[in-house]
Amino acid sequence: MSVSVEREIAKCSKCGKCRSVCPVFLETKREGMVARGRVSLAEALFRGRLSDTAKLRLYLYGCLKCLRCEDACPSAVKFGAIISEARRKLGGRVSLPWFARLGMRAMLSRRRLFDAVVKAAALAEKVLPRRKEGKVRHLPMLLGDGRGLPEIARKSALKSLDDYTGPAGAERKVALFLGCLVNYAYPEIAGAMIRVLNAAGAGVYVPKGQVCCGAPAASLGDEALVRRLAEKNAAAFSALGVEAIVVGCASGGAMLKNEYPAVMGKENPLGAPVLDFSEYMASHIDKLSGRFPGRVVWHDPCHLKFVQKISRQPRSLLAEISDFEDYEGADYCCGMGGVFSAFFPDLSLKIAARKTDALKKAAPDAVVTGCSGCILQLRDRFSAEGSNVRVMHIAEVLAAAVGSDDQPRRDAS
Repeated sequence: MSVSVEREIAKCSKCGKCRSVCPVFLETKREGMVARGRVSLAEALFRGRLSDTAKLRLYLYGCLKCLRCEDACPSAVKFGAIISEARRKLGGRVSLPWFARLGMRAMLSRRRLFDAVVKAAALAEKVLPRRKEGKVRHLPMLLGDGRGLPEIARKSALKSLDDYTGPAGAERKVALFLGCLVNYAYPEIAGAMIRVLNAAGAGVYVPKGQVCCGAPAASLGDEALVRRLAEKNAAAFSALGVEAIVVGCASGGAMLKNEYPAVMGKENPLGAPVLDFSEYMASHIDKLSGRFPGRVVWHDPCHLKFVQKISRQPRSLLAEISDFEDYEGADYCCGMGGVFSAFFPDLSLKIAARKTDALKKAAPDAVVTGCSGCILQLRDRFSAEGSNVRVMHIAEVLAAAVGSDDQPRRDAS
């Protein structure tokens, strides 16, 4: 156990405040499934009083890492550091599911192999049965748990986008980090971000050498893979000389901002500040014009509000260009949590139900968010219910408001 984590464990007074905000505990009511209980379990693991068992893994991997507990903790315990170190300890043993270790290590750092696997999945979508409810075509996830994966794009964003989009002499230039879901399932979100950034006067690089941010590997405690992915992304971005690296996924932004400096031992390992798309655009909204039709609401991604501490900026953007309203439950968790939803599908759906119930009460024309994982989860849940509620990325809303007069220009850099 590191000195810093030992210090954080000692700060926990076991007051139980985390019980009132933890999405997992609210559904399970199990002490081992809340931060207070997990702190005690992690300490026992570190001190050798507990061994690696299936039950212990259930408790330590059954955490969304939404960090709502940190936000509510009166003792300011950094629970994220504790759970991450506990998972690294477990991740270094054979207890980590072999298929997860093999699949991630083989694919995530090898773009060509990843592309080939995704292409095979796209072919499978054409022959396997699809959900009947809703209009979105889905491949049944794990063939029977009631959830779906989004339809894979015919061409990934990295293969369809230019290396640079914008005027060659742009005063401001940024780089765009895509993330896996945007790259393979939602390339239209990447196009929307570029269009908005161009309209705001920024040229946009999309380095083809970028790989997965490493969030799945971090969730399972595979520190070596996280470091390898961080190094590859650093090599892709650090030499571009941009003013910022813009990220359109809350989970990816949390990784690049919070995990990479610790893993690589550098304050700014990617060579430029990492900013969420809404965080960057909030400083340039005066350069956009137009309105988005309809009433919209915002869904706070956990990794944006509670990890990156960003909630005001997207709301201010939406208020400028749409009929925006807040509502009770805006920051309810959607239950996605990356690999959490794969390993705990039933629990993920129970957590999602709280969110979709709140959204149905709000009855908006569009639900807007800033995380591709949240988009996957919410679109899947509404599709399963046969609902026509639109779930959009904030870049898509801003791009619609920009209008057709501000198409991105594609010049050589």
